[in-house]
Amino acid sequence: MRTVGASLVGARLNYRNRRNTMAWKADGYVTIGKSHRICQDYVLADSRHPTIIVCDGCSSSSHSDLGARLLAHSGYQTLNTGGKETGEREFGNKVIKRAKTCLETLNPSLTEDTLDATLLAATIRNGRLLIYMYGDGIAVRIKINGEYEITRMRAAHNAPHYLSYQIDKKRELRYRKQFPCDDTKQANNQTLHTNTITTNDCGVLLEADASLYRAVALFSDGIESFIDQNSGATYEYHRFVNTALRFKLHSGAFLQRRVHRELRLLARANIIHHDDIGTACLLRA
Repeated sequence: MRTVGASLVGARLNYRNRRNTMAWKADGYVTIGKSHRICQDYVLADSRHPTIIVCDGCSSSSHSDLGARLLAHSGYQTLNTGGKETGEREFGNKVIKRAKTCLETLNPSLTEDTLDATLLAATIRNGRLLIYMYGDGIAVRIKINGEYEITRMRAAHNAPHYLSYQIDKKRELRYRKQFPCDDTKQANNQTLHTNTITTNDCGVLLEADASLYRAVALFSDGIESFIDQNSGATYEYHRFVNTALRFKLHSGAFLQRRVHRELRLLARANIIHHDDIGTACLLRA
C-alpha cells in the first residue's frame, strides 16, 4: 500500500503486460470525503494484466469499507484467473460468490450486507476493452484523437441494486418488489459526450476495440459531491474529469499526481467533495 497525503491507494502494481502487443499503464487514487469518518472507496490498478477496479461501499451498511475491498479483489481474481470472457450477469454472479466465500472465511459472523458496494471494472482482453459497471459511477474513455466518451451509471430512485442481493434472497425479493428491473432509461448529452444510464438492473457491460483509445478511467460517484462552500452551488463532475485526466507525465503515479493536484486547487477555492472519491485509470504506454 502507498499513502499520498491523506489518501490511500488500495493496490498499484506497475508492471508491463507482456501478453499484450499493446502495453498499458495503470494507476489509482482514493481520498476520504469531508462528511465521512471512514473511507469506504477502494481501488485496484494493475498494469501487468491491464485491469482497474473501483468499489464504493454503502454508507448505511455495516463494515462496507471491508466489503468494497473484498469485492474489488474478487473482481480482479475473476477477471484474471483464465477462462472465457463473460457477460455482465455471469461475471457479477462469479464475483459476488467469490466475495461471499472470502467474507465467510474471514469472519463467519459478518452478514451479507457487508458486501453492499458498487463495482466498476475495466480490463483489456485480446485487444478488446471491457468495462463492467454495477451501481453508481462513471466510466470515461478517451479516444486517440482526444474525444471523450463518458458513461454515467445512476441507480433509479437512488437505490442501487447491489451484487450482494444475489446471495440474500429475502433482500433481493424485497428490492425487486419495490423496484422492478424494467425501468432502465438512457439520456445522451451530446455537448458533454455523456450517456447517463439510470437503472435498477444487475449491471452493464461496455465493450469496444481497445486500439481506438488512449485511456480509460473509472470514478466512484464521489466526484458528484463537490460543493462550492461560498455559494452552495454544485461543482459539475465533468469539469473535474476534464482537468484530472490531462496528464502531462505518463510515468509512475500519473493519476495520483494529477488528481491530488486538482483536489488541492479546488480546496483552495473552497470547493470540497463531501463523499469519498475512488478513481483508477489505464493509460496507453
